[in-house]
Amino acid sequence: MKSYTRKILYLQKLRAVSSFAIIVLHTFTMYNIVYKDTLSATENYVTKLIPWLMLWAVPCFLMVSGVLLLDQNREMPIKKIFKKYILRMLIVLILMITVFYIVDKLTNHDPFEWSDIPEIWKKIVEDGSWAHLWYIYLLIGIYLLLPLYRVIAKHMDATTMRYICLVVVIFVSVIPFIETITDLSIGFTIGITTIFPVYLFLGYMIHNKILNTSLRMCILLILAGALLIVLLSVINFGEKQEQIEKLLGNTAFLPILILSVGLFGLFYNTDRTYDEGSKACSVWGFFDKYSFGIYLIHLIFLRTLIKVIDFNPFEYGIWMLPVIAVGVYICSLITMIIIKQIPGLKKLF
Repeated sequence: MKSYTRKILYLQKLRAVSSFAIIVLHTFTMYNIVYKDTLSATENYVTKLIPWLMLWAVPCFLMVSGVLLLDQNREMPIKKIFKKYILRMLIVLILMITVFYIVDKLTNHDPFEWSDIPEIWKKIVEDGSWAHLWYIYLLIGIYLLLPLYRVIAKHMDATTMRYICLVVVIFVSVIPFIETITDLSIGFTIGITTIFPVYLFLGYMIHNKILNTSLRMCILLILAGALLIVLLSVINFGEKQEQIEKLLGNTAFLPILILSVGLFGLFYNTDRTYDEGSKACSVWGFFDKYSFGIYLIHLIFLRTLIKVIDFNPFEYGIWMLPVIAVGVYICSLITMIIIKQIPGLKKLF
């Protein structure tokens, strides 16, 4: 089995690049929502298409987690899972929802009062805060079932693992697409309703060569996934247009899965040209170190730009959106560098 330290570089690169891709996704999506009624047809199309093409970022984050969490060389007793992983995510969740609640109050020019505390707890329980925190709830769920996933990874043979992943993909990705475009209501079901564990195992399988992904195959998967997304985005589905767009924005959608696997495999295949002690490893390690924190806080800067400053990039041209994404990334990075100097917060983020 390949050791984690041997492949640390490609994991660092993936997390660093994925964190920026998520900022691009949110930048284009939020500006599309806010200015939708004033956008030209081209601007409306581009601000929808780019987020769909960036949706691979979260699956790649999960595949990285699969490499690390399912590694049989790592000891992962239940006590450690709760103490190191679940407790950390709960603290992060409470802290970030509290911060976002206060930010919302400030941007609405409302003073924060002690009577707001029950409302904060309600938001924590109901996932009623900023939308991107869904990922934290997802991670907590994955950690709770991690002992099961690790047993499967340890004892299931390669053929069975590939078979189970294929079956789940068919039921949670392929069948919903068929139902959407044909008006069929397919009666066959299985007791698994989410794609996310599949991404964990896909990362694990690629990393350990249970699923062979050559460089050529990965490039073909990337091209196929991206082409399918573009083709589906330009076809007029009439009354089904809204349903198709929901699929394009879903990480369980087959073209998103194909694109995600291709990109993960590409990073896996191309990191072999680097040495672990090289300058490249140090540089990517620096950006990777702050990737989780950047994911958590970047919306503060983006929402400030939209709600407080009321900056309209379309007055200058759609090319301003990538500039905004870079600016938000830099601001988030600098903020996380400062936050990580604060005692007690370094290990959280």
